Amino acid sequence: GSIADIYGKTGDAQYLPFFEDKLETVGLYSMFDFYGKYYSMLSTQDVPAMQKAAEKLGSIAGNLSTNMYRKFVSMNTLNRIKGAMTEKQNEMPNDTNISTALAKIKTI
Repeated sequence: GSIADIYGKTGDAQYLPFFEDKLETVGLYSMFDFYGKYYSMLSTQDVPAMQKAAEKLGSIAGNLSTNMYRKFVSMNTLNRIKGAMTEKQNEMPNDTNISTALAKIKTI
């Protein structure tokens, strides 16, 4: 938990692999907090990083053998990413990267 808290607060993309490597293995009791810190970091990243994260989260949520709580928190985080990208699209309606990424996220 505390390393995730420190890394999450930096907003530095170099720490994204730390989170991504643990998304499927973080323990049940720390899962919700961990995914929340992951989203906090993602919300400061660029569109390609958010899209990559959305694909990873969609894969976890769609895996039939994944624990139901992990599916829930993955889908919830994915929905939060979609919301953040929708806000970015409203701020920059002519940015085709955002609209393309958002369209891909909606298919997950």
